[in-house]
Amino acid sequence: MQLATAAGTFDTGANYDYIALSDVNTTITGGAPGIAGTSALIGGIPGTGAAAGALGQFRIVIENADAGQSTLRKAYHFKGGYFSADSAAGSVYQEGSGQWRDTTHAVFGVKLILSAGNFSVVRATVRGEP
Repeated sequence: MQLATAAGTFDTGANYDYIALSDVNTTITGGAPGIAGTSALIGGIPGTGAAAGALGQFRIVIENADAGQSTLRKAYHFKGGYFSADSAAGSVYQEGSGQWRDTTHAVFGVKLILSAGNFSVVRATVRGEP
């Protein structure tokens, strides 16, 4: 995920930090933080070798998203998962949190990006929360 400071202007600088844990078939992995990344980790989705029709679901909440204050960063947290196979070995649950270091802009937009490959089917809903 990358966040925008203005229409079409996404922050690609080293301004994203995160930490996440994954539970894959009861094995906990992860834990090492990502510091000064050019995008924010918000979970995973089933790969091309997944069972037909497999999809992931995640909820992402960005705190302080509407504030363009000069002292507050934008914190976020996520949780969700997917089944890449019809077995326990294909079960994945992920949860984590992070921050966008920007303190001068409100979040103007959100770009979902993959570490590799392309989206084939995606449905995303963005809404504000009080």
